[in-house]
Amino acid sequence: MQSPTRCRGSNEPSILDLVLTDDDFINEIDYLNPLGKSDHYVLSIRSNFNIFNKTFGEQYNYSKGDYANLCNFMDIDWTQRLAQCDDDVEAIWSLFKNHLLEGIDQNIPKVSRFYDWRKPSWKCPLSDNIRAKIKSKHKLWK
Repeated sequence: MQSPTRCRGSNEPSILDLVLTDDDFINEIDYLNPLGKSDHYVLSIRSNFNIFNKTFGEQYNYSKGDYANLCNFMDIDWTQRLAQCDDDVEAIWSLFKNHLLEGIDQNIPKVSRFYDWRKPSWKCPLSDNIRAKIKSKHKLWK
C-alpha cells in the first residue's frame, strides 16, 4: 500500500512515513486520523512475527544475592594466594576467576525458569535478523 501519510490544506499530499521491510510480516496497515493538530496520519500496523520462547535452564538471580557474604568470601590474603602463580598472568586470572565463581555459586541463588519472572515484553524477543535490521537503521539515521 502506498498512500500519502501527510497532507496539509491545499498542498499536495506526500508519503513521508514509511514502513520498509524485506520480510513478509506486515499483515495490514490502516491509515487513521491525525492526532491533535498534526498533519501526519497515524499508521496502525498489524504484523506477524515468528516469536519464540527461549529457556536457558538455570541462571543466576543476582537481585536475590547475598553480597555481604560474597564480599566476606572474597576478603582473603590475595598476596599469599597469588604468590604461587609465579607472575603468570593467565594463572593469576584463572585463580581469581575460579575463586569468584565459587563465591557466586555459594551466595547467588539460581532460578530454573528464568523467563517466568521477567517482564512480559522480554518473553518474546525479536529475532536476530530483525534486531540487526533495527541496528542498521539506527546507524544509517545517525
